Amino acid sequence: MKSWFKAFLVLAFLVSAAAPLALAEEMTEQAQSEVAAEIQKAMPEELAIAPAELAVEPTPSIELAEGSVTAIDLESEEASLTLTGTDGQVTTVYLDYETTVVMEGEEELILEDIQVGQNVKVSHAESNGKKVAKQIDIV
Repeated sequence: MKSWFKAFLVLAFLVSAAAPLALAEEMTEQAQSEVAAEIQKAMPEELAIAPAELAVEPTPSIELAEGSVTAIDLESEEASLTLTGTDGQVTTVYLDYETTVVMEGEEELILEDIQVGQNVKVSHAESNGKKVAKQIDIV
């Protein structure tokens, strides 16, 4: 009987010792959030980030144009590619040497590889009122 009593006392001691530790951890989290709130209050306004500054501009929607290349201008300041779809719709997209990707199957090409008469699929997005090619797939 004495061994049961000793086990009970040890268990009671462990439980009573663990409770303040759990409470201390909870108090620490509460203290941390209080400190964070105080820092936010004390922060100079010029360092605070306004919600409007956190807003992300919407991603431009990507559109697809398909057809045959009828013109390509890589000489002017604003390089462009014009294609005519099977429905007769003419689309001109602007090219960016840094961001426009040209693909033929799995092979990445350069803008100079595109030729009049080739069939292409062009993924483009509007930027500053112009259609800018993101990717050109030669098919």
